[in-house]
Amino acid sequence: MKKKRFLLLLTIFFLPFPGTAQPSGSMTACPHGACFDGQKEVEGQRLPLRGTGLLQYLKLDIYSGAFYAPEHVDTPEEALADVPKSLILQYHRGIKVKWMQQASERILKKNPAVDLQALKPRLDLIAGAYQKVEKGDRYELRYAPGKGTTLLLNDREVIQVPGEDFARAYLGIWLSEKPANARFRDSLLGRRAA
Repeated sequence: MKKKRFLLLLTIFFLPFPGTAQPSGSMTACPHGACFDGQKEVEGQRLPLRGTGLLQYLKLDIYSGAFYAPEHVDTPEEALADVPKSLILQYHRGIKVKWMQQASERILKKNPAVDLQALKPRLDLIAGAYQKVEKGDRYELRYAPGKGTTLLLNDREVIQVPGEDFARAYLGIWLSEKPANARFRDSLLGRRAA
């Protein structure tokens, strides 16, 4: 009995922790009940899954995320460069629009690299496009160079916002040097916890 328990614990210990680097093949990653494909197509380019993570607030699971970008993307700066990318957030609970808007605004204000005044009209566009989410809903922020950032809800396009500067700032909420949560950012980038 002790040997079986030891083997079970050993097996669990060596299982990949959600939020660590994911294989770049076509395998599916399912952290915390949210499954994400191993690849995502953006403007005809297949992007590998760079990493997944779980965002918690006050010990509550808020959403699981997956980040897709070219193979060479490993740092926040590379993640925010003018390359195709996709960030998918699958919600584990309902979230009001007002809460999403307030959280986004608060995080953007804390990032000194963001020129809020220059981006205000486009930030207002995306803030006005958000809809209430329920458990299981997915928002996707998909960026294509020269085209802009497309917001999708459950695979349906909601709005497209132009500008690489907008993508850098808005995706920076999750991926910049001043993100909402550094551990979540590192998980999305496939960095292993130290």
